[in-house]
Amino acid sequence: MLARVTFLSLLTLAAAAEAAKRDKPHVIANLSSLYDGLSPSVVIIYPEIPGARGIGSGVVLHRDGFIATAAHVVDRAFRIEVEFKDGSKTDAQIVTLSRSEDIALIKVEKLPAGTFVPALGDSDELQVGDQVFVIGAPLGLKHTLTTGIVSAVRADFGSELAFLPKNVIQTDAAINQGNSGGALFNHLGQVVGITSFMATPTGGNVGLGFAIPSNTVRRRLFDNAIPWMGMVLRRVPEPMAEVLNWSARDALLVEHVLPGTPAAEAGFKGGDVEAWIGGIRLMLGGDLIVGVGEVEIGKAAEVHALLHDLKAGDAVVYSVIRSGEELKLEVKVERIIPPPTLAGGPPPAKAKAKKR
Repeated sequence: MLARVTFLSLLTLAAAAEAAKRDKPHVIANLSSLYDGLSPSVVIIYPEIPGARGIGSGVVLHRDGFIATAAHVVDRAFRIEVEFKDGSKTDAQIVTLSRSEDIALIKVEKLPAGTFVPALGDSDELQVGDQVFVIGAPLGLKHTLTTGIVSAVRADFGSELAFLPKNVIQTDAAINQGNSGGALFNHLGQVVGITSFMATPTGGNVGLGFAIPSNTVRRRLFDNAIPWMGMVLRRVPEPMAEVLNWSARDALLVEHVLPGTPAAEAGFKGGDVEAWIGGIRLMLGGDLIVGVGEVEIGKAAEVHALLHDLKAGDAVVYSVIRSGEELKLEVKVERIIPPPTLAGGPPPAKAKAKKR
């Protein structure tokens, strides 16, 4: 017996069809043209650390010379050289950096003519199945294009013990060493992520690449940035602090201190003993920061707000444990480069959650 199709059911079917059309994953229709236009926005980054010269990628996000990259590409560099698509090179300096989210903002004095500045998109609009692409320098092969889809959008990926970011975009677009810090673009040519790391049992790409969402980039590097002091810090969770027999259970470990920075001038001490814990390389033996100003380091939001409000000429006192004794180290902030305000992007707070 044939089912009776009512006017109401036809309306329901039509609405479902329209919703399916609206929620259809975004497809890249003009990849070659997008690559031609966007490739000049991607830069190659050469960080110099003692005894080594690395390579990574970055993307220009503001016409005044601000470039986003991955924190692990530049956080230990005493010199950062940036190469543009036209082959010109110039030095850059760190503006702000978040190691826990693996993103950094660096700045060059001037962009070469013809450098394109793409828009920073809204990563909350991404859907699983959306086509995306990456431009970077895998294994040093400059301005390489790889494509894929959004495999997942994860808000609970990392953990304190794993030392990995929690909010990530997972993609099967090929990401290899040298891609770190490059842009993940959507079908409109907007930057929706900064490539961070890959998961692999072989050392090569197996289709598990991860990028930091653009909304994290906007919030941490632009809207709510804190000045770079010159310390490479790592938050050590309480279980690991107990294993290491530290007197402080909630502290930031100073792994490296870059010469010539406010932290170096203040007398901070970095680590001098290499250790691998849970597959993660740590430099132990450095200072443990337990407080900033009058705020305990465990009150992360208050610490961030205090540092965010610093101005050039201000000083801030850090409470530090070194060799079992507590010290007070004063950091003088001689110069702050304020990140610009980016046009567009998501509202400060979403009115409602995106429907999936």
